[in-house]
Amino acid sequence: GDIALVGFDDITEAFTPPYSLTTVRQDYRTISVEATRMLLEKIHSPDHWKPRQLLVPTQLVVRQSCGSKKKWD
Repeated sequence: GDIALVGFDDITEAFTPPYSLTTVRQDYRTISVEATRMLLEKIHSPDHWKPRQLLVPTQLVVRQSCGSKKKWD
């Protein structure tokens, strides 16, 4: 009861009994597609390509490890 724990990536073990780990879920498909797109742009136009930052939204999945009594998923 004194510790709240949050993980990252929402791996299968995070919600498999006996765990109920609150976690941040990433959209791996979007990350992969966008990374591939940027790589291909750099390959095709190396002299004109500029580094940039792309933000891909994440999702907080609340489970019992953060002190929540309510089951969210």
